[in-house]
Amino acid sequence: MTTSTLSDHAEAARLDALLEYRILDTPPEQAFDDLVELAAAVCDAPAAALAFVDADRSWLKARRGVDFSEFPRDAALAAEALEHNGVFVVRDARAVPRYHDSPLVAAGFRFFAGVPLHSHAGHAIGTVCVLDRRARDLTKTQEDALLAIGRQVMGQLELQRVSEAESAARNRFGALVEQLPGGIYIEDLGAASGWYFSPQVERVTSYAAAEWIADPDFFSRVLHDDDRDRVLDAFARVHETHETIQIEYRLVARDGSIVWIQDDASVAFDDDGKPLYLLGFMADVTARNENEVEFRATAAERDRLLERERAQNEKLRSVDRLKDEFIALVSHELRTPLTSIRGYLELVLDDTDELRGDHRGFLEVVDRNADRLLGLVNDLLVVAQAEAGSLSFEWAEVELEPLLALCVEAAKPAAEAAGVRLGFTSEAVQPVAGDRGRIAQLVDNLVSNAIKFTPAGGTVAVRVRPGAAGAVIEVADTGMGIDPEEQEQLFERFFRTRSATDGAIPGTGLGLSISKAIVDAHGGTIGVESAAGRGTTFRIELPLEQPPE
Repeated sequence: MTTSTLSDHAEAARLDALLEYRILDTPPEQAFDDLVELAAAVCDAPAAALAFVDADRSWLKARRGVDFSEFPRDAALAAEALEHNGVFVVRDARAVPRYHDSPLVAAGFRFFAGVPLHSHAGHAIGTVCVLDRRARDLTKTQEDALLAIGRQVMGQLELQRVSEAESAARNRFGALVEQLPGGIYIEDLGAASGWYFSPQVERVTSYAAAEWIADPDFFSRVLHDDDRDRVLDAFARVHETHETIQIEYRLVARDGSIVWIQDDASVAFDDDGKPLYLLGFMADVTARNENEVEFRATAAERDRLLERERAQNEKLRSVDRLKDEFIALVSHELRTPLTSIRGYLELVLDDTDELRGDHRGFLEVVDRNADRLLGLVNDLLVVAQAEAGSLSFEWAEVELEPLLALCVEAAKPAAEAAGVRLGFTSEAVQPVAGDRGRIAQLVDNLVSNAIKFTPAGGTVAVRVRPGAAGAVIEVADTGMGIDPEEQEQLFERFFRTRSATDGAIPGTGLGLSISKAIVDAHGGTIGVESAAGRGTTFRIELPLEQPPE
């Protein structure tokens, strides 16, 4: 009776979307039963159902006043409802010849109304429908209510899907963390000890994670007497200044032996520049330090010690690789639930008639923060890909003048809001071989930084001109400038200048690291000229030809 008008490709995508929710052939759930009861009540109908349509059948997840739990897809009015965007109504199925063989008509139903259920990707996977044994219509209010119930059904499905994805991600994160050779800890700013320690901390220090967490003075107690004051003072400065720390110290293990620890820790910031917590990594470097002592003690064993040192260095490099893989996996796994959360928020925000003003304001705050978090996750993923050498590029001939003009135009609203004059000048330059999107990302990063670090009344100038071996892009500002001793660290990931930290200027310290990775991949160079209080100029030179693989 009913034949899908979808192409084979579109139908395959629709079925994939349905299977993604893992809803078929599941037991009854009160939440869906309640929504079906609500649909019957608001539409004044004796029967209602929640139907999901796969390749061969229409299966009822919830039903009221209907005796069967599934029936063939070709005989399903629910399947036909998938072809419609709004409410699909059959006023009297007996009056339509093609419905005469329908199981619904055979069961005595004449009236059918259904709304399609669309996945977060826009695929119709099922229907919320109401049925009656008499010919009739729905009022406009009933149609709107049925549409709202359909949205609630998809909201429930999305919450379940995101919950399952987050649970699976947590399990994968835990498995990855447990493979690291050192211990990870998280510590609140101002606290004497952490509130989270990964299981490996027991292997590194001989003390269990629960012991570290239970006693706020535990760290002080297990520190070696000769190191205690030095180490505690160093961490106190980190909590106050929010700087990165790399420090070695000795712990007294449970059996009284000495364990040398290398501790790398830095403060995590949110998008507004607010410090959140201290994140650290503890590694056992006892063997390395013992090697150094032995090396100084006897030259006869130098070759053996060098080999052990090489093995230790390879182990440390492996730790760095694992940390990069951890960042990439976290970024990738966070993007899936974040994308779903943002899609569901858009669905809810579109239904403005059913939201109170304060509720809409709350959801808009969530939407903005989810958007910022997704941007941070994408930046982390780019950094991890760059470190692993797997950053992808689409090479083409790129005209720089129109591309930079678009970048400047896009940044003007932010510049105007900050009270900064933004200008663009260009000279004729030849096209360069590059990735148009990556070059735009590079320029956007530099222009955004320039605007953030330039006080109101200042200027930011973007220029492009021919260079000795290609094209030169300059982004110059009249902002606060950068101290010479900090300029060498500018392109290190997560590095933020003291002026950015003291001024609580938003940022993660990833933008310049990403920019340098993009320039390096194009075979170009990036440099900076700056002095405190006299502005900053970033200069990029890109070659005309694509660099060799």
